[in-house]
Amino acid sequence: MIYTSRKIIGIIPNVRGVGGPASFNEKLEKGLKKLGVEATYDLTTPNLSSVLVIAGTRHLGLLSSLKKKGIPIIQRLDGMNWVHRKRYTGLRYFLRSEMNNWILREIRSRFASAIIYQSEFSRDWWNKKYGNQSIPNSVIYNGVDLDQFSPSNTIDFDHETLEVIAVEGHIKNGLELGLDNVIQALNDYSKLAQKPVHLMVAGEVPNDIRMKLTTRKMIDITWCGVISRLDIAGQLKKADLFFSAELNPPCPNSVIEALASGLPVIAFESGAIRELVSDDCGIISSYGGNIWTMESANTEMMANLLSKKLQDRAGMGKKARTRAVQMFGLDQMVDKYLVVLSGLNG
Repeated sequence: MIYTSRKIIGIIPNVRGVGGPASFNEKLEKGLKKLGVEATYDLTTPNLSSVLVIAGTRHLGLLSSLKKKGIPIIQRLDGMNWVHRKRYTGLRYFLRSEMNNWILREIRSRFASAIIYQSEFSRDWWNKKYGNQSIPNSVIYNGVDLDQFSPSNTIDFDHETLEVIAVEGHIKNGLELGLDNVIQALNDYSKLAQKPVHLMVAGEVPNDIRMKLTTRKMIDITWCGVISRLDIAGQLKKADLFFSAELNPPCPNSVIEALASGLPVIAFESGAIRELVSDDCGIISSYGGNIWTMESANTEMMANLLSKKLQDRAGMGKKARTRAVQMFGLDQMVDKYLVVLSGLNG
């Protein structure tokens, strides 16, 4: 749908850099522009149609002023900070996490005209923790540029070494447990299947955590650091599998990008994984422990599943791409956002 009348959508905050919110900003701007809708990060711009708050902002006074003017405020919510209450991450990180949770909760309860949750998992989490809000709400999954993230023209799943990729924005402050689960599961699989495994890790991983995670490794690991989205798209085309390392992910962009690239997704069951990845386009193993108390996953169970089901990597890859096209196209996501952003003010 193309909007012929001038619509101006305010967005706050203007997130750039690495991670899900920055990726979402970039994709939403691109999609809105394609539909002839103007997006601005200056919320003093006259004639705003509505304002989208991506998670939270410290400018609560500005939101209060917008609400008094009758401008609809839509909050996009994923999950909450929780790991800092289960593992020691330092006082500064603990206080920042608590403050960010408080801001999210305040906007949700006091300022939002409607809420867009990134997944059913996210909605259930917020409702169980803080109760249902008597305002419109919906679930809209993240979207992906299906042209930028697409399968290789020469898919080859017969590498002598199993090529696996894991992509996360930041792996620290307790979140390294997820990557440790991945490494241990691939170690177990390599030993069980007698097949060499190469894992490429893209994302910010501090050196001390790299050293800790590789102490018991059998597999070969390449630490790429932070790489561009264009480079990630290229690396996904070269891999056999994508292994999700996030703990209780609300709606990970990296998983959706892997599906769009025709990669089978491997993950331990947690967060919104089951909503995104069906059994015919990936391998989901029971976590096997209490993820909410930061127990390690049952990696032997995952290794056994991999050894039994990896024979159909090509078939799973084709179905992964089909699922991405059906559910996670960028145009579909933007259209759904515009229904909410435009519908609240007629």
